[in-house]
Amino acid sequence: MTLCAMYNISIAGSHPTTICVVMERFLESFNELYDIIDEDDPDVMMDFISRYARTDEIMPDDKTVGFVVINAQKKLMSVSFSDIDENMKRIIRSTAEKFKNKGFKVEADL
Repeated sequence: MTLCAMYNISIAGSHPTTICVVMERFLESFNELYDIIDEDDPDVMMDFISRYARTDEIMPDDKTVGFVVINAQKKLMSVSFSDIDENMKRIIRSTAEKFKNKGFKVEADL
């Protein structure tokens, strides 16, 4: 079984993108998203997607444990996770606070 987090990312000038990221790489991806979310270059986001999006076959026993929905232009973010440990929740909250400090309205359900 593979645990995944789903991103739905909307940036100015492009269609929303939905990707699945395996949880082993989620914290790394979430921190990097913070670093690049203000970039105007769509190639930066495409590079992010190519590095983090899951490319292997999805199996019936795989489980989505969280969602991150972000609209960069409107500076809105929603983060929702279940079935993760307290340490991961703490790290996600900390990174979400950094997004708030960047001017994002963040809703978190952890």
